Amino acid sequence: SLQTLGCLQAQNKKLIDSLHTIYKKTTIDSSRVIMLIEIASAYSRNNPDTCILLAQKALDISQIKNFEKGKGLALHRLGIGYHLKNNYEQALRYYEDSSFIYQKIGDKKGYANILNNLGAIYQNKNDYIKATQYYEKSFNIGENIRDNEIISKALGNLGAISLTDGNYIKALQFFNKSLEIKEKNNDKQGILTTLTNIGRVYENQGNYAKSLSYLFRAFQIAESIGDTRG
Repeated sequence: SLQTLGCLQAQNKKLIDSLHTIYKKTTIDSSRVIMLIEIASAYSRNNPDTCILLAQKALDISQIKNFEKGKGLALHRLGIGYHLKNNYEQALRYYEDSSFIYQKIGDKKGYANILNNLGAIYQNKNDYIKATQYYEKSFNIGENIRDNEIISKALGNLGAISLTDGNYIKALQFFNKSLEIKEKNNDKQGILTTLTNIGRVYENQGNYAKSLSYLFRAFQIAESIGDTRG
């Protein structure tokens, strides 16, 4: 509803205002970089241009101060900004630069997240073989570091590829495993996406009753969290 959408926008504005306030009070360069990236992240979906500007500022400070983690995070966020603008070539460049830094500093979680992003780029470009390779690599690192968030994200992405390929049995296996983790973590947005995807699988199989039951559950969660994107 318009009311829930307005509430969500107000919450996001409140978050951005709070982050700006903290940023102004922060004097340590590395902390300022982290805060800039947090603000960029809050802007990313609704205003990718502002996200890019802030991430670039964070990158500039990180380069001057030789703050490697900051460089990796800023490049990652720049990649996301361009990805959301559908500028895949630019996004790819930033993701690859970021992945190099994450590997250099031994940030396995950051590297696994970038692999997921790289997989998404190739999926957008309809290169499903390359996308699958990146998702599987991300999944393996997630298993290695026992990070459920990364595991469930990779499983969801592998499910989406199987769905596109028409391999519905495999898609359901991936989505159900992903859903199990997301429910344990109470990741409402993730549960919503996964239930919708499972509903789409059953719809493609012609099992409309089962499809509707999953889509109705997804709708109830969307209402509860104020997600009205459909």
